[in-house]
Amino acid sequence: MDEKRKIKKSKFDYRLVICIGIAIVVIYLIVSTFLHINSIGQYKKTIPYDSAWTYDNGMIVDLDNLKVGEELVIRKKVRGDEISDHMLCFYSKNIYFSVYVDDELIYAFRPNAPSFIGKAYGIFPHAVNLPVRTGDGVIRFEITNIYDDKAGFIREMTLDNGGQFLIELMQDSTMDFLLCLLVFTFGAVLFVVGVIGRYFSEERYEIISLGTFAMVASLWVSSETPIFSLLTGAPVAVHFIDYISLDLLSLPGIIFVASVTRSWKKPVIISFAALTAAKIIFSVISTACGGWDYHELLIVTHILLAIAVIVIIIFVARGLVMRRMRSGLVIALFITLLFSLAMGVIDIIRYMTMQDEYSKASFYRYALFLFILVCGIYEFFRISEMSRRGRYAEIMEELAYEDGLTGLMNRMAFNREIEEASELKSDCTLIMLDMNDLKRVNDELGHDMGDKYISRIAEMMKQAFCHGEKCFRIGGDEFFVMALYGNSDPRFEESLNRMTEQVEDFNRSPDCKVPLGIAYGHAEYVPGEKDIEEQIRLADQKMYEMKAEMKLQYNPG
Repeated sequence: MDEKRKIKKSKFDYRLVICIGIAIVVIYLIVSTFLHINSIGQYKKTIPYDSAWTYDNGMIVDLDNLKVGEELVIRKKVRGDEISDHMLCFYSKNIYFSVYVDDELIYAFRPNAPSFIGKAYGIFPHAVNLPVRTGDGVIRFEITNIYDDKAGFIREMTLDNGGQFLIELMQDSTMDFLLCLLVFTFGAVLFVVGVIGRYFSEERYEIISLGTFAMVASLWVSSETPIFSLLTGAPVAVHFIDYISLDLLSLPGIIFVASVTRSWKKPVIISFAALTAAKIIFSVISTACGGWDYHELLIVTHILLAIAVIVIIIFVARGLVMRRMRSGLVIALFITLLFSLAMGVIDIIRYMTMQDEYSKASFYRYALFLFILVCGIYEFFRISEMSRRGRYAEIMEELAYEDGLTGLMNRMAFNREIEEASELKSDCTLIMLDMNDLKRVNDELGHDMGDKYISRIAEMMKQAFCHGEKCFRIGGDEFFVMALYGNSDPRFEESLNRMTEQVEDFNRSPDCKVPLGIAYGHAEYVPGEKDIEEQIRLADQKMYEMKAEMKLQYNPG
């Protein structure tokens, strides 16, 4: 036995090493691929192109600070050899515009989104193919500010001769996007496991809420990456996702913390859910009707986030004081909390020094993902442990309701099933069975042979009653069958005939030392008309009547 265990353990370790080796190779391939892509940057050749732009009145344009107003026109004189075979690359924010070379329209950016999504799209990259020219000309932008009282901007305008702008954009945001995709997948797995998993009881809400939090957080962070807008081709819709996911972020976080701290304050959670729903509904209606849009209602979102932080702190403090938090989770929460605070301080400093570059510089997202990762790993260990304990409890329950000799359900299971059957709404047939001459078998052939006879009857029952009937051994040589159909059902007669044929086959076989006889009686239980205990007694009575007839048949004297 010890040798077998060693072999089994060796095989497990062997498979583990293979899987780890494959994972290392995959990670190496991914990392080396990104390193190779980054090496392309040394061949780039871009030309800054953000100067010498003027308004119609001749004033110099500061592309970072366009004029406030609904309609703007800016232009720049260009040489044909300068722009030919180039791309005009830049970022824009909250402006719609058309680009002309002389009077030829070469590019238009005017997203046509449903009114409830809004107009704003944040920062979006553009790469405009410029036509081949032989002479000088004028590039003209006709610009519409989305907000009348707040101007958008154009930034990092360059001439690019090979799409390097887009390549660098992909390089800058791909890792963030892949990280978001990984976290989203991680959250989706947790969510599904929590929904369909077994043995979790109340802990399933802890698993489901963390999975939901991971999906919402990854969606919020990914909406800030340019690659998401480029892949979808819908920057306004992506910005809408940004606002809504930020609104939703707090709710699963509160539910998760409430679950792990055992601080289920139903009124608090329901009230916060109602506030979140009201804020989203109001934002959608207001934006659709041309009132305050999502950006202007961000202050409400920030207030809700502040309330959520206060609620979470209260829940955590309550869990610590009342010792309701598991030690492993306490360590995980505090590690990520300290990291989040550090990243928050760094982001505040960067925001004060970089202003609009804040979104690109934000490190808080990594603190958020670390929190999800640490808590997620902890939850997976918890899931494994709960599954192991749940399976052990299930096995023990099965053993408690299983007859050790025959594998049929035992008397305890019989009592449970009868109690549940009394609440059924469909007819069922109750069959009582009893073996004849068990004492004779024990006396002449020994108790071991008696046990074999009983086990043989159990096997016959399993084969005969094969239509979903429940079979029990309720005493030494007493058996019971519950069939979830009436006694007029063809399956009933079919099962009894099959049982009789098996008994006859056994009695003709060389294994038969003492003829096997099985007496049975049955009664039909009709819910609402008859008492199930009364019908069991009736089946038992019929069984004893048949048993008496069989004795007279074999012993007529």
